[in-house]
Amino acid sequence: MSIIPLPIPTALDTTLVQDLFDKASNALNKRNYEETIDLTSEAVKRIHQLQLLAVLDHRSWAYGMKYKFDNAIKDAERMIACGPECPAGYLRLGSLLDNQGKSLAAAEVYQEGLNQISKDDPAYLCLVEYYQKSKEKSQKCVDFITTLPSQICEYIISYMSLSDKINWLSVSQAWSKKFVNDKTTWSHVSGGDDILVARALSRIGHNIEELEMTNTLTDVWLEYLEHMKNGYFKQLKTIIIVDKVIAPYPVLDTVKDTMESAFWEIRHTLTKLDFTFVKCDFPLIYLADILMNCTNLKTFIFDAMDDLQLFIGDFDKLETPHNALIDMDITSTSTTGEAMKPLLIQCPKLRRLLVKNCTPNVVDIVHDHCPNLEIFGYEAHSSYVPQLKEELWQEEKRGEDNSRSGLREIYSRDGGYGVPAEAFMRLLRENAKTLEVVFANFSITEEQEINNEPHQDSQPPDYGEKFEFERLEKLTYWSDIYGCAEPLLLHAIKVCPSLKMFNPAGSTNIPKIIDTLVTRLPGVVEQLEFANVDSEDDDSGKEVVRLLKAYYDNLSAADQKLRKVRFHYSNVITDDVLDILSGFETLETSQLLGLTKVTTNGITNFLQKVASNAHITELRLDDLYVVDDTVLKLLSKMGYLESLHLEDLSRITDKGITYLVDNVKRLRKVKIKNCKRISDNEEFRTYVKNNTKVEEIEMIFDFQ
Repeated sequence: MSIIPLPIPTALDTTLVQDLFDKASNALNKRNYEETIDLTSEAVKRIHQLQLLAVLDHRSWAYGMKYKFDNAIKDAERMIACGPECPAGYLRLGSLLDNQGKSLAAAEVYQEGLNQISKDDPAYLCLVEYYQKSKEKSQKCVDFITTLPSQICEYIISYMSLSDKINWLSVSQAWSKKFVNDKTTWSHVSGGDDILVARALSRIGHNIEELEMTNTLTDVWLEYLEHMKNGYFKQLKTIIIVDKVIAPYPVLDTVKDTMESAFWEIRHTLTKLDFTFVKCDFPLIYLADILMNCTNLKTFIFDAMDDLQLFIGDFDKLETPHNALIDMDITSTSTTGEAMKPLLIQCPKLRRLLVKNCTPNVVDIVHDHCPNLEIFGYEAHSSYVPQLKEELWQEEKRGEDNSRSGLREIYSRDGGYGVPAEAFMRLLRENAKTLEVVFANFSITEEQEINNEPHQDSQPPDYGEKFEFERLEKLTYWSDIYGCAEPLLLHAIKVCPSLKMFNPAGSTNIPKIIDTLVTRLPGVVEQLEFANVDSEDDDSGKEVVRLLKAYYDNLSAADQKLRKVRFHYSNVITDDVLDILSGFETLETSQLLGLTKVTTNGITNFLQKVASNAHITELRLDDLYVVDDTVLKLLSKMGYLESLHLEDLSRITDKGITYLVDNVKRLRKVKIKNCKRISDNEEFRTYVKNNTKVEEIEMIFDFQ
C-alpha cells in the first residue's frame, strides 16, 4: 500500500482571489462602488470555498491515516461537490481509492478531474501523473478471482452490499469484465445518496430492471436522471422514486427538465412507476407528463403529501388515451372527483384502481369513466386489496356484444368512516352480476358525524331497489346508521349460489342475519366471521347456535364445507356456540378474539373436542382472560396444528409455553405478542427457538 499523500497546498489555487482583490481595489480607487461590492463579494465566496476545501482535505487525509476510509472518501467527495473546478478533491479521492487497491476507480476519478481542470492549473500535471500510475497499476494486479469457479464468485457477491459490489468493479479490469454484465447482481439497485453507485450506473445500467431512487442530494439525482436520459438503462422495468430533494428552484427546474427527458428515453421498457412526493410545493413532474412520456406504463403508484390537483398538469396535450395503464394507486391529502376525472378519461383500460383521502364524488367519477374496471378500492389499504388476476378475465367475461363487463371486487376502509352510501350502493346494484368480493363499510361518514346524524329531523335514505348477486363469493359489510343498507345486502345474497365467506361487521340485527344464513349456510359458506357483532338480547347466542345447528343437522360430514371461523369481539359468541362448533370435522382455522361471554370451561371444552373431531391447522387466541397454562397444555394434543398466534393473554406463563414447546408435534409457525407474563429475555427466546421444529417464530413485546 502506498503512502497517502499530505494535503497539497498548490492544489488550492489562490490566484483568482488575489486577482479579484486587485480588481476590487482598482474599482474602489475609481469610486465604482457597485463593481467593488460585486468583486469583493465574489472574493469572499471564493475565500470561503478555499477554506472549506482546505479543512476537508486535511480531515480526509487524517481519516485515511486512521484507515477510516468511508469517512475519508465522503470528505473527498464533498470537496469535489464544493469545488468541481479545483483539483484538490480529485487528487484526494484518487489517492484514497488507490490505497484501497481500487486503482481502476482511482484512474476514473483522476480522468474526471482532467476533464474539469484547466491545463494551465499548476496541479494539472499532477493529475496526469497519478492517472497514468493508477492505470498501469490496475493492469498489473494479480487477479485471484479468475482462479475461482464462477458459482463461488456469485455466492460471495450475493452477500455483499451494493456499495461493496460497486467496489468490486474497480478492483481490476478482469473483475469488472466478469461482473459488469451479471444480470442477477445488478437486476435491483437502490443506492441512496452513494455517489459511487450513481457514477457506476453508466457501466451497470444495462442490467438493471428495478431501480430505487430515494436520494436526497441533488447531484446524485441528476446523475441517475442523466444516465437514464443518455440511454444507459436498456432493460429498466420498475422505478421507485421518493422525492426528498431540497434545492433552490433553478436547480429543481433542471431536475424537472432532465426527468421528463429521462422518462421518455426509457418509455419502451418501463412498465411500473412508484412515485412518492415528500416535498410538494414544487412538483418535479405532473401526472399528465408522466403518462405522455411513459407510454408503456402498466402500473402506477402515486403518493403525495398535498392535494392531487397540484400534480395533475395539462392533459389536453395528450393526443391519444394511455391504453397500456391497467393498475393505478392514488394517494394524496385530498383526492377530488374534479382532479380524478381528466386522469381517468385518459386511462380507459384501467382494471384496478385504488384511491385514498377521497371526496364523495370520486365514486361517481369512477363509475362514469372506468368502463373496464375489475377491482376498485375506495379508501382501502393496498395490503388487503389483491393484485390483478390473469389479463384475459375481462375478455372472457365481456361477451360477444363487447359491453361493459362490470366490477369483480370492491373494497372500502377497514373500520373508521364509511363510504358515500348512495353512490356505493349504485355501484353494487349495477355490478351485481359480476361482483365476486364486496368489502363495504357503510358506517357513519365524516359528513354525517359533523351534522350530528341521525337527529330528530333525519329522514332514512333511499338506496334504491332490491337486487341480487349472481356470483358473489365474499361479503363483508358494516351497516349504516339508518339500518337501510343491511336489508338490501341480506336480500342480495338470499339466492346467491356461490357465497363462501360472510362477515356482518358491527351488526346488531342478529335474528335477521341468522334467518338469511340458515337458508344460505348449508353446503355453501366456507368461512364465517362475526366481528364486533353485539346484541343487547341475552339470548342472542342462541340465534348463532340455531344457525350452526341447522348446518350441522342438515348435512353429513362429507357435505359440510365450513372451514374457517373468526369470532372477533362479539358478545353473541358463547360457550354453547363453541360447543356445537367443535363438532365440525371440516374446521381448519379458528380465530377467537376478545370473547367476553366465553368461560374457561367453554374454551377448554372446545379445544378438547376439536382435538378429537376436527383437523385444525391454524389457531389464534387473542385477548381472552380465560386462557391460561392449562389451556396451552390442551394445544399440544391438537395433532394437526401448524400455526399458532397467542396475543394479549395475561395469564399464560413461560411454564405453559415451555410445555407446549416440549410436546409440540407438527407446529411450524408461532407468534407470541404482548403476553405480560412471558419472559422478554434472550435465554427464553433461544430455548423456544432451539427446542422446537418450528420454522418461523416471532415474539413481540410492545406494550402501549
